[in-house]
Amino acid sequence: CLQGRVACPPRLAAALARFRHRLEADVAAGRLAASLFGLQHVLEALGHVALQPPGGELASLGDQFVPLRGLLANQELGHRRLGEVWVPRLALLLGTQQRRVLRDAGRGYLELAHEAVDAGLDACAGFADDRRHYAQVTQRCLDGLQHQLEAALREPAGADQEQRQWGGHGGTSGR
Repeated sequence: CLQGRVACPPRLAAALARFRHRLEADVAAGRLAASLFGLQHVLEALGHVALQPPGGELASLGDQFVPLRGLLANQELGHRRLGEVWVPRLALLLGTQQRRVLRDAGRGYLELAHEAVDAGLDACAGFADDRRHYAQVTQRCLDGLQHQLEAALREPAGADQEQRQWGGHGGTSGR
């Protein structure tokens, strides 16, 4: 789905549009942690998965399709690492209600990611091993992201003190 170059299958285009609209809504509402999770965690993780060599019939052709795949995969990992570092840091600054919003946003992004991957795997018709491979790798990846989000949202001991240290409200304001 490259603008003006590769036609995007309608189901994938619709899934990516829903993801983009969710991201734009979080940015417009000032939900930095949620937008970082969607963009830097989920979307970059999907990019990294997409750039992995397929496990089936297409494996021998993978490098011919994307000769600079290693460079792009490392870029995706770097962007994802940004989300891995900053989403938990930002979560520490959130009150209870904002943490619920982030949890719901994260679940929404993960659902949209599943939808986009499922739609994108339609292109693997006739390559059952490759479809199964990407579906399994994606599921492990998204399960890991869900776990990371839940870990970031656990109320750590001394969170109020840490919030004050980082300039948060600390008390019950916003909780």
